[in-house]
Amino acid sequence: MCESVLRKGRHSVSRLVVHLVFATRYRKRILESNHLARMHSVCIRVAEKSGFQLLEFNAEPDHAHLLIEHLPATPVSQLVSQIKGVTSRV
Repeated sequence: MCESVLRKGRHSVSRLVVHLVFATRYRKRILESNHLARMHSVCIRVAEKSGFQLLEFNAEPDHAHLLIEHLPATPVSQLVSQIKGVTSRV
């Protein structure tokens, strides 16, 4: 797990961490190790491009857990749409 620090702006200090869980439809156990490895690499690439930090990624055959640290200006809905959009296309 990556160590995160406080993000300091001109007038604020923040550390926003969100825990996201992505589940397969009907919680079917269809994700294999190669799918999960690919999903992890795609999430890291999206994080680098979008300016948030992927602190932790854990997954099982029917769901994936992501622990993400983001900036206050970035809404959680935007994070989710970026991750789900890119991973579904790939």
